[in-house]
Amino acid sequence: MKTKYLSLYILAGTILMVGCTNRPATRAVYASEWGVTLNSDVYKGGGADMTEKLQTLLDKAPEWGRLHLILDGAALISRPLKIHSNTTIECPDKSCGLFLADSSDCSVVCNANGDMEHIRDRNITLIGGVYNNNSPGQALPILLAASAENNHSYGVLRR
Repeated sequence: MKTKYLSLYILAGTILMVGCTNRPATRAVYASEWGVTLNSDVYKGGGADMTEKLQTLLDKAPEWGRLHLILDGAALISRPLKIHSNTTIECPDKSCGLFLADSSDCSVVCNANGDMEHIRDRNITLIGGVYNNNSPGQALPILLAASAENNHSYGVLRR
């Protein structure tokens, strides 16, 4: 009797595991290994603008199914990074993250499919790190006026 129950349990476990394998595998990548120069400082800025390289990498998420981007340093950006569904950005320590360049006047990250009425991007995760919108370097009074007038939100995240 014990053998029959054990066999049934193993069979049920196998069926359960097979049923859960429909999800695409997550592709984990280190930013530095994809040509992203991580020579900025999350508190002071500086360094080379890596917006285009990071966006090119983030745009792989729909093709790959699931993207886990490990931002293994600090990157300077000059416009919002558009994050697709099923994307995780992880910063392993407090010196990793994003710094918004002076006079960029935008958010640090936003949904790839911006829609104020419908949620189109799902399963977006930010783990650790610093996402510095560099408030002293932005035209904050202008942004606040634009925000109230045009129903936009500015900051780290924008929907």
